Amino acid sequence: MSDGCPDSGVRIYVDAAGTITVNGQIVRAADLPQALASLKPHPTEVCYSRANPEGEPPAESMAVMEAIIALRLPVGFYTDGTFKTRVKLK
Repeated sequence: MSDGCPDSGVRIYVDAAGTITVNGQIVRAADLPQALASLKPHPTEVCYSRANPEGEPPAESMAVMEAIIALRLPVGFYTDGTFKTRVKLK
């Protein structure tokens, strides 16, 4: 498995202000489930990252997690918004 997010994955990033981006496009938390469901082709994996991963997550992170779970896809956690380095889970 490559360290970077595969081309077939969807990249979801939450910045420190709680702004959500899906493949680089800003999406409101309320619109996230529909935005993810409408992706064509359907992603094979979710690549997720957020600003300041050691700190408290923005409130929007819970909506993002719920939308990710609903996709029922494998999830890779990344160190930053470049989606090049996976978090090594212990």
